[in-house]
Amino acid sequence: MTSAPAARPVTARAPMPAEIDLGDIVLRPPVAEDEAGYLAFCASDRAAQATGLLDEREGWRRFLAMAGHWPVYGFGFWMVSAPGAGEGPGAALGFVGLHAPPFKALPELGWVLYPEAEGRGIATRAGRAALDAARASGRFPDLASYIIEGNTRSEALAARLGARRGRAAAHAAGVREWVYDMGGRDD
Repeated sequence: MTSAPAARPVTARAPMPAEIDLGDIVLRPPVAEDEAGYLAFCASDRAAQATGLLDEREGWRRFLAMAGHWPVYGFGFWMVSAPGAGEGPGAALGFVGLHAPPFKALPELGWVLYPEAEGRGIATRAGRAALDAARASGRFPDLASYIIEGNTRSEALAARLGARRGRAAAHAAGVREWVYDMGGRDD
């Protein structure tokens, strides 16, 4: 007999919006067309600083976990996309959103922008929209971002979103990650 998973500090309240339209960018759940870009990112030098390098198999698993998070939990990671003039969801520029894995102490607000989208203020706008949606839902009394040591772009974004650097946490063998308290409480 297996024991029940540890309770996560996520409460059932208002639903999370599946899509957030910011005008020139849209936050939306992942679709199959996003897989190739996600896998390319997972194998890039930038991934080593943001999420850790992933081989194709693990990248594929994580992409499907990201896509499956929405129907199972009612929240998850949005793809940050730039809608085009044609049909379809628009080219993915990265992802931002929420998850609450049982191996992390707090639910996480995380983000990754693909290199071609960096330096344009997109991460700040997408991160703020995701944080605002999390707070408005009432589902996340506590929220953190887990940032790999040395990821200065994410550290700066966390600060712009009002986070405070806290304790160190284990990420993977030989990788240190810091917990940034995103608040989420009205204190």
